[in-house]
Amino acid sequence: MKKSMKILNNLIKLKLDSPWYEKAILQKVTLLSLSGNYREITSLLAPIVEKEKEINEENKTFFLYWAIANLKTEKYCVAQEYYMKLIKYFTDSPEIHSVVTGYIISFYKCFADNHVRNRMFLSLKKEFKHRLSILFQIYYLEGLLYFKDGLYDKAKNVWKDTLEHFPDHPKIPFILIKLDKIFQKQGDKKVWESLLLKINKDKRYSSDAKDISSLLLGNLYFEEKKYENALPFYFNILNKKKYRKFCLERIVLSYYYLGKFKEAKTNLGILFLENPHASDQPKFLFLQADLLLRLNKTAEALQLLEKIVKKKGGSVDPWKFKAELELGKIYYLRKGYKKAKHFLEDVFKKSELDLETSRQASFYLGLIAFQEKRWEAAETYFQFSSLSHNNAIKMEALFRLGCVLKRKGAYRESMEVFQRLLKNFPGEKKWCELTRLELAEIYMKQKKLEEALKVLKSLLKATKDKQLKNRAEILIRQIERKNVQK
Repeated sequence: MKKSMKILNNLIKLKLDSPWYEKAILQKVTLLSLSGNYREITSLLAPIVEKEKEINEENKTFFLYWAIANLKTEKYCVAQEYYMKLIKYFTDSPEIHSVVTGYIISFYKCFADNHVRNRMFLSLKKEFKHRLSILFQIYYLEGLLYFKDGLYDKAKNVWKDTLEHFPDHPKIPFILIKLDKIFQKQGDKKVWESLLLKINKDKRYSSDAKDISSLLLGNLYFEEKKYENALPFYFNILNKKKYRKFCLERIVLSYYYLGKFKEAKTNLGILFLENPHASDQPKFLFLQADLLLRLNKTAEALQLLEKIVKKKGGSVDPWKFKAELELGKIYYLRKGYKKAKHFLEDVFKKSELDLETSRQASFYLGLIAFQEKRWEAAETYFQFSSLSHNNAIKMEALFRLGCVLKRKGAYRESMEVFQRLLKNFPGEKKWCELTRLELAEIYMKQKKLEEALKVLKSLLKATKDKQLKNRAEILIRQIERKNVQK
């Protein structure tokens, strides 16, 4: 290339009326455009543009390069002026697509007023209404430029029209991906769902467009945690090679979140068989470990969880975070409290990574502190874990918090917590009965014997738990003895 450039430079040094001059200029411009050196192209072409003044059939290629170079160097108004003139000279040639694209971009960048831009697009659509390939290009670029400028409503409206007018165009899948980003940003998911379902069923759309619509519908339902709705759309495109791995991953996760562990395990096996490297990813190692735990294969699960935690880097990986929680729970159940605390405290301290996981870790730390009679720590942990979205943890955390406050002699605060538990979970027989027993004991400590007796008799009548009945009967006898002594 250097040798060619040297020869061309020698030819260009000849006089402007040399018959080889223009050919040498064109050749050098071509080489410069390949290397992206557009500033040198403008310098090289400036004398010719100045000399020629007007565009004609003989010099139109020079002016096309001139327009391109000005566009690339962001001299949009200069580029727009020449592209506008060039359109009529290239209307019947293959380069018309490039000329129209350059004109649209340079005009759009040169004129910031949206009204002026709209007039330009309407004018082009009218001029090329019978040239469908160019008409699509106009629609497509209009939407793309609005999208890049963050004018999402305009982009959305243009591209919705594009879908309607050009349903089988090869670029429709790309437009659908861009539209998905717009609808996700704007949160108008119902309208997007309706549009995707229409495309998925409409015979006018290409198979590629239908595949993308299936993928986007699956993702839409998956993100909304509507896993049952997501699964059919992932299965629709499961046998398409470019989507298969992603769909398998989502199918595994969907079955897992639905509690269909057998189906999750089957598809996880297929995923590992087809993509062996997936078996080393924290996400799927964790799922594999969790499925083993559900089969009571704790030792195997423990190895996988420890493998996740020991992986280098990825300290903010949510699955690594979940693995630490599971390890803490396992060691807690095995009464290995020192190891349990090591993992659980790490999760608790990193609540900014995953608040819910930290709340669950806090619950188990509270149980350990409760056993160790560290009441202040237990109170802190149960306060935090009582905000969990997991109702089982939330109920027990509230109950334990009430018990801790009772142990500390904070009877009023303890009763408030117990009353909150009764109000929020009236149908949970076990925790409500235990709570009533605790309330009765608080009344007794406050010497409110009639209130305690009333609660105990109500509990005795309702419960079928023998231990609770025995405890209630013992407390009733204690109250009766105290009343006799009076």
